[in-house]
Amino acid sequence: MKQSKVGVLRGRDKLKAFSKLIEITDFDQTLLKSFQSSKKMKSDYRIAIKPNMMVYINKNGHQAVVTDKNLVEALVNHIRSLGFRDIAVCEAQNDVGTMLKNHNVQFVAKQIDYRPRGRYRIVDLTLESESWRYEYTDKHGNIKEWKDVVGKTWKEADFRITFAKCKTHEHDWMTLGVKNVYGCFPRAGKVCRYHIRYEIFDV
Repeated sequence: MKQSKVGVLRGRDKLKAFSKLIEITDFDQTLLKSFQSSKKMKSDYRIAIKPNMMVYINKNGHQAVVTDKNLVEALVNHIRSLGFRDIAVCEAQNDVGTMLKNHNVQFVAKQIDYRPRGRYRIVDLTLESESWRYEYTDKHGNIKEWKDVVGKTWKEADFRITFAKCKTHEHDWMTLGVKNVYGCFPRAGKVCRYHIRYEIFDV
């Protein structure tokens, strides 16, 4: 069974701690091993990062609900230092946006103060939605298919990073990595589709 490394650090300098976290979890080795097996050029190797963004409402206290954009950009800069250039920071619209005007991914990213400046691109997975069949194994070990939609950039990425904001959630208790990936589903009306029409834990 493949072993994974989990790193936990304490400190007042978040960028210094984050740099150390990258080191102790063997992030570079994991990324480079995946790249080498792809047989691609670094310029063609596609990396997607999924932070929490879309529950942003205003600047007051937004750090409690969204992934720290300084850490996301620190990760982007680190990946670029390894020679990779095709980097997308991805999000999808959600139910909050149906209640607010212009609450799309580009708008929210700008409010949070993401500044790509040619280092990466902001991708709205909702705007590039396409049909997709997800294969999964049910509780009896049978391979099943589930028809839904997927964001093209997330689907086609060679390496995907879920960069969750650790926070409480009324339904899922904590928004860790799996809950963050749930946010990649392009449909804006996620509650109706994935909480009411389907059982969220199956989704």
